[in-house]
Amino acid sequence: MTTAEASESTQSPSTDDIRPFVVVGFDGSPDGEAALLFAAEEAALRNAELRIICVYDMSPLTSSAVIELATNAWQFMAAAAKQDIARGTALVRDAVGAELAISGMSLPGRPSQVLAEHCEGAVMLVVGSRRLGGIGRLFLGSTSTELIHHAPVPVVVVPLPARAHPAPSGH
Repeated sequence: MTTAEASESTQSPSTDDIRPFVVVGFDGSPDGEAALLFAAEEAALRNAELRIICVYDMSPLTSSAVIELATNAWQFMAAAAKQDIARGTALVRDAVGAELAISGMSLPGRPSQVLAEHCEGAVMLVVGSRRLGGIGRLFLGSTSTELIHHAPVPVVVVPLPARAHPAPSGH
């Protein structure tokens, strides 16, 4: 979905067409998959639409030295985000069936900012808890932390299931 298509699909419906929806930030990672499946179950329980949003952040590629490379990288990341949406949709269909209404958007920007903007009016926003490294296990990821403080709706941060975490060394 292009940015133009994405903005068209998020226009406010008339009051007769308002349906509850759950937004999930999905990046294709195992943490993202856990969040996606949790969000799908929540949407199904509420007879709500599931809106999958995949955000690709190109801000590190803004210096003049990489502008030419950034154009190709931008196209690559947009295509990868669309593939993540398709894969996520297939995962949800396998998990909860074809009855659930699902839409997907791939959008450029800073993930916490884009997700906060696109969850307005949602029942909830669901994200994974991407924690990196040993010390990272003590903290939430930066995106989830920012969303907890700034999103206009309740935020659910889904950890990986215990079996998906590597066993600590030395135990």
